Amino acid sequence: MGTVSTVIDKVNTSSSELSQKSFGRVATLQTTIVVLVLSALGLILRDELRVRFIDSQQRQVQDLLELLTREFPADFKPTWCRQIASTHRFRLTVVHSETGKILCDNHYDIPDSPSILERTEIQAALKSLNEPGFSYRPSSFLKDINRMYAARYFPDKKLIMRVGYTVQSLEEGLADFDRLLVVTIVGLALLLILVLQFTTRGFLFRQTSKMLGLVQEQMQKNLVANVTHEFRTPLTSIQGFAQALKSDLKKGEPIQAEHLSIIEHDCQRLLMLVDDLLDQSAIDSGMLSIAKEWVSVRQATEDALQRLRVVYEDRSPKIFTHFECEEVFADPNRLHQILINVIGNSLKHCPPGTRLDIRWKQENSWTLLEVQDEGPGVPDPFRAKLFGRFQKHRGTDSQTKGAGLGLSIVMGLVQAHGGKVELMDLRQGFGLRIGFLTSS
Repeated sequence: MGTVSTVIDKVNTSSSELSQKSFGRVATLQTTIVVLVLSALGLILRDELRVRFIDSQQRQVQDLLELLTREFPADFKPTWCRQIASTHRFRLTVVHSETGKILCDNHYDIPDSPSILERTEIQAALKSLNEPGFSYRPSSFLKDINRMYAARYFPDKKLIMRVGYTVQSLEEGLADFDRLLVVTIVGLALLLILVLQFTTRGFLFRQTSKMLGLVQEQMQKNLVANVTHEFRTPLTSIQGFAQALKSDLKKGEPIQAEHLSIIEHDCQRLLMLVDDLLDQSAIDSGMLSIAKEWVSVRQATEDALQRLRVVYEDRSPKIFTHFECEEVFADPNRLHQILINVIGNSLKHCPPGTRLDIRWKQENSWTLLEVQDEGPGVPDPFRAKLFGRFQKHRGTDSQTKGAGLGLSIVMGLVQAHGGKVELMDLRQGFGLRIGFLTSS
């Protein structure tokens, strides 16, 4: 970690004569382009989902209208509506084509109804004569309820038959899609912005010195390789289930809550990786700010566990928390990231059914956090490298999820607090002890 920081300091010193204004303009342009492109793609997909859903609903209500047309009596009587459709979810209405008066309705008694000839679907039916008229609009009687309407004109009887079909799943589905779209756009935009900024910085720095350029290039390769690997799985999952949602909407089927949960899970993984990248960037640049206050250790631990359960729901260790003190003097936001990375590191490596202990206690002028698990330990040759960037030395599983930034970030955040981090000497498993001073 020290070597990396030294290299970065040299790079920053050598590049001090570069134009900050030019870099700022490039970064702003990149950010704007990324956000606009992602927003445009999201809106195009949303509109496509809406069009396809409305088309499928229109076909359904048209089929229903044709069925009722075949059953429409030659000697129409106002009681027909309730006889044929009194228990169905659709609304059936028969209207006089000249006065617009409602003659019968299967859901409502409307003795003195005003003319409804101005309704879009009725006007379309009157103009087309032999073809039905359609409209998708809010109900005039039921607030916040959208309906797909279809109407057919019988000129010989001077009657218009109209069917209204309630459509609620579209708006609910689009609302869920909008929320997921915002989260996905923000996550992807932050990722692309970070990658673009690293790439831009690398290009500028490489012009100052061949040696410093090679170092920066290697750092970029490590970053892109790790970030690409970590983003591929959740992005592939999000794409797959988004396509499944699109297919369900196209078929007029209800949205599966399980699909939304999986997309939420993978978005949370993306946001956690983005948080790690932002924290590492702040640590490396020396721009990390710490605002200490007294924080409840119980609440901070529970908040971290709640967020981690979404990402590591497939893990099932037995988690035991021990609170032998009440508060810690720390920056609450930075403390949250420390807990996320330390506990998350244990959750990644805990075999199912094993034990994970989280303990807070007071020793002299230190508030200590101890996290112990029964997963694989760290071989002695790698203990000194454990807190470096892109390091994965727990056990032999090279496929373990993560970019290898977590413990590096923990070390940087704790040192910024004036604290200490050390490996616990355990016969089995893995343990970290983190100390925070009880006063500034």
